Amino acid sequence: MQRQPTAFHASVNTCKQCHLEHRGVDAKLSLMDHSLLTGIGMKKMQDAEPGTEEVAAYLRLSEKLDSGVSPHSRISLNESVLDCASCHSNGDRHQNLFGSDCAQCHATDRWTIPEYKHPSPQSTDCSQCHQAPPSHYMMHFNMISARVAGKPHARVDQCGQCHQTTSWNDIKRVGWYKHH
Repeated sequence: MQRQPTAFHASVNTCKQCHLEHRGVDAKLSLMDHSLLTGIGMKKMQDAEPGTEEVAAYLRLSEKLDSGVSPHSRISLNESVLDCASCHSNGDRHQNLFGSDCAQCHATDRWTIPEYKHPSPQSTDCSQCHQAPPSHYMMHFNMISARVAGKPHARVDQCGQCHQTTSWNDIKRVGWYKHH
Protein backbone atom coordinates (compact mmCIF):
# COMPACT_ATOMS: atom_id res chain seq x y z
CA MET A 1 0.00 0.00 0.00
CA GLN A 2 3.01 2.32 0.32
CA ARG A 3 3.94 2.25 -3.37
CA GLN A 4 2.28 4.77 -5.70
CA PRO A 5 0.99 2.12 -8.14
CA THR A 6 -0.98 0.29 -5.43
CA ALA A 7 -1.61 2.95 -2.76
CA PHE A 8 -4.89 4.00 -4.34
CA HIS A 9 -6.44 0.67 -3.27
CA ALA A 10 -7.02 2.16 0.18
CA SER A 11 -9.79 4.43 -1.12
CA VAL A 12 -11.40 2.17 -3.73
CA ASN A 13 -15.02 1.30 -2.95
CA THR A 14 -15.46 -1.87 -4.97
CA CYS A 15 -12.86 -4.29 -6.30
CA LYS A 16 -14.85 -5.19 -9.41
CA GLN A 17 -14.44 -1.69 -10.86
CA CYS A 18 -10.96 -2.72 -11.94
CA HIS A 19 -10.66 -6.42 -11.20
CA LEU A 20 -12.78 -7.98 -13.89
CA GLU A 21 -12.29 -11.44 -12.41
CA HIS A 22 -14.94 -10.43 -9.85
CA ARG A 23 -17.60 -9.73 -12.49
CA GLY A 24 -18.83 -13.30 -12.88
CA VAL A 25 -17.81 -16.36 -14.83
CA ASP A 26 -18.50 -14.76 -18.23
CA ALA A 27 -16.28 -11.71 -17.63
CA LYS A 28 -13.47 -11.14 -20.11
CA LEU A 29 -10.45 -11.02 -17.79
CA SER A 30 -8.04 -9.56 -20.32
CA LEU A 31 -9.84 -6.20 -20.33
CA MET A 32 -8.53 -3.40 -18.13
CA ASP A 33 -9.86 0.15 -17.95
CA HIS A 34 -6.55 2.03 -17.78
CA SER A 35 -8.29 5.42 -17.80
CA LEU A 36 -10.19 4.44 -14.64
CA LEU A 37 -6.90 3.40 -13.07
CA THR A 38 -5.34 6.73 -14.04
CA GLY A 39 -8.20 8.69 -12.48
CA ILE A 40 -8.05 6.76 -9.21
CA GLY A 41 -4.28 7.13 -8.98
CA MET A 42 -4.32 10.85 -9.76
CA LYS A 43 -7.02 11.48 -7.14
CA LYS A 44 -5.06 9.54 -4.51
CA MET A 45 -1.90 11.53 -5.24
CA GLN A 46 -3.78 14.84 -5.29
CA ASP A 47 -5.26 14.12 -1.83
CA ALA A 48 -1.93 13.11 -0.28
CA GLU A 49 -0.27 15.02 2.56
CA PRO A 50 1.54 18.19 1.37
CA GLY A 51 5.28 17.74 0.93
CA THR A 52 5.10 13.98 0.29
CA GLU A 53 6.46 12.13 -2.73
CA GLU A 54 2.86 11.46 -3.83
CA VAL A 55 2.16 15.21 -4.14
CA ALA A 56 5.45 15.75 -5.99
CA ALA A 57 4.52 12.94 -8.39
CA TYR A 58 1.07 14.45 -8.85
CA LEU A 59 2.59 17.81 -9.77
CA ARG A 60 4.93 16.18 -12.32
CA LEU A 61 2.04 14.27 -13.87
CA SER A 62 -0.19 17.36 -13.88
CA GLU A 63 2.45 19.24 -15.86
CA LYS A 64 2.52 16.39 -18.34
CA LEU A 65 -1.27 16.51 -18.68
CA ASP A 66 -1.28 20.31 -18.93
CA SER A 67 1.04 20.10 -21.93
CA GLY A 68 -1.86 18.53 -23.85
CA VAL A 69 0.44 16.33 -25.90
CA SER A 70 0.66 12.59 -25.42
CA PRO A 71 4.24 11.37 -25.79
CA HIS A 72 3.02 8.36 -27.77
CA SER A 73 0.43 7.95 -30.46
CA ARG A 74 -0.63 4.52 -29.13
CA ILE A 75 -1.99 5.77 -25.80
CA SER A 76 -4.15 8.62 -24.58
CA LEU A 77 -2.73 11.60 -22.76
CA ASN A 78 -4.24 10.38 -19.47
CA GLU A 79 -2.79 6.90 -19.97
CA SER A 80 0.65 8.43 -20.50
CA VAL A 81 0.90 9.05 -16.75
CA LEU A 82 0.74 5.30 -16.02
CA ASP A 83 3.88 3.39 -15.15
CA CYS A 84 3.19 0.16 -17.06
CA ALA A 85 6.17 -1.65 -15.61
CA SER A 86 4.92 -1.16 -12.05
CA CYS A 87 2.05 -3.58 -12.75
CA HIS A 88 3.40 -5.64 -15.63
CA SER A 89 7.02 -6.16 -14.56
CA ASN A 90 6.47 -9.84 -13.76
CA GLY A 91 5.20 -10.39 -17.27
CA ASP A 92 7.94 -8.55 -19.14
CA ARG A 93 8.76 -10.95 -21.95
CA HIS A 94 11.52 -8.59 -23.01
CA GLN A 95 13.33 -8.96 -19.64
CA ASN A 96 13.99 -5.19 -19.45
CA LEU A 97 15.93 -5.23 -22.73
CA PHE A 98 13.73 -2.41 -24.12
CA GLY A 99 13.42 -0.35 -20.94
CA SER A 100 10.22 0.55 -19.14
CA ASP A 101 8.58 2.84 -21.71
CA CYS A 102 6.11 0.21 -22.94
CA ALA A 103 4.06 2.75 -24.93
CA GLN A 104 6.88 3.19 -27.44
CA CYS A 105 5.62 -0.09 -28.91
CA HIS A 106 2.42 -1.16 -27.10
CA ALA A 107 -1.02 0.33 -26.51
CA THR A 108 -3.18 -0.16 -23.41
CA ASP A 109 -6.03 -1.83 -25.31
CA ARG A 110 -3.84 -4.48 -27.00
CA TRP A 111 -0.31 -5.78 -26.74
CA THR A 112 0.10 -6.72 -30.38
CA ILE A 113 2.04 -4.34 -32.60
CA PRO A 114 0.46 -4.13 -36.08
CA GLU A 115 3.65 -3.07 -37.88
CA TYR A 116 5.83 -5.70 -36.19
CA LYS A 117 7.00 -8.32 -38.63
CA HIS A 118 8.28 -11.46 -36.96
CA PRO A 119 11.52 -12.75 -38.45
CA SER A 120 11.21 -15.68 -40.81
CA PRO A 121 10.88 -19.10 -39.13
CA GLN A 122 13.88 -20.11 -41.22
CA SER A 123 16.02 -17.34 -39.74
CA THR A 124 19.05 -18.54 -37.80
CA ASP A 125 19.79 -15.08 -36.41
CA CYS A 126 18.31 -15.46 -32.91
CA SER A 127 19.68 -12.06 -31.89
CA GLN A 128 16.91 -10.48 -33.99
CA CYS A 129 14.72 -11.01 -30.92
CA HIS A 130 16.84 -12.56 -28.18
CA GLN A 131 19.92 -11.54 -26.25
CA ALA A 132 22.30 -14.13 -24.84
CA PRO A 133 22.39 -14.33 -21.04
CA PRO A 134 25.24 -12.55 -19.22
CA SER A 135 27.01 -15.86 -18.55
CA HIS A 136 27.56 -16.28 -22.30
CA TYR A 137 29.79 -13.20 -22.27
CA MET A 138 31.95 -14.59 -19.46
CA MET A 139 34.29 -17.55 -19.11
CA HIS A 140 31.28 -19.68 -18.13
CA PHE A 141 30.35 -19.97 -21.81
CA ASN A 142 33.70 -21.48 -22.87
CA MET A 143 34.22 -23.48 -19.70
CA ILE A 144 30.76 -25.02 -19.37
CA SER A 145 28.07 -24.16 -21.90
CA ALA A 146 29.93 -24.72 -25.16
CA ARG A 147 31.58 -27.92 -23.88
CA VAL A 148 28.35 -29.45 -22.54
CA ALA A 149 26.75 -28.82 -25.92
CA GLY A 150 29.72 -30.41 -27.65
CA LYS A 151 30.56 -27.18 -29.48
CA PRO A 152 33.69 -25.84 -27.75
CA HIS A 153 34.45 -23.50 -30.66
CA ALA A 154 30.93 -22.04 -31.00
CA ARG A 155 30.58 -18.27 -30.77
CA VAL A 156 27.98 -16.57 -28.58
CA ASP A 157 26.11 -15.35 -31.67
CA GLN A 158 25.78 -18.90 -33.05
CA CYS A 159 22.82 -19.87 -30.84
CA GLY A 160 21.58 -22.60 -33.17
CA GLN A 161 24.84 -24.52 -32.75
CA CYS A 162 23.80 -25.51 -29.20
CA HIS A 163 20.17 -24.55 -28.58
CA GLN A 164 16.91 -26.03 -29.85
CA THR A 165 14.05 -23.67 -30.63
CA THR A 166 11.72 -25.67 -28.36
CA SER A 167 13.33 -24.20 -25.24
CA TRP A 168 16.62 -22.52 -24.49
CA ASN A 169 17.43 -25.27 -21.99
CA ASP A 170 16.84 -27.97 -24.61
CA ILE A 171 20.40 -28.46 -25.82
CA LYS A 172 21.07 -30.35 -29.07
CA ARG A 173 22.35 -33.90 -28.50
CA VAL A 174 22.06 -33.35 -24.72
CA GLY A 175 18.38 -32.68 -24.00
CA TRP A 176 17.06 -30.63 -21.13
CA TYR A 177 20.01 -29.07 -19.30
CA LYS A 178 19.70 -26.52 -16.49
CA HIS A 179 23.01 -24.68 -16.73
CA HIS A 180 22.13 -21.18 -15.48
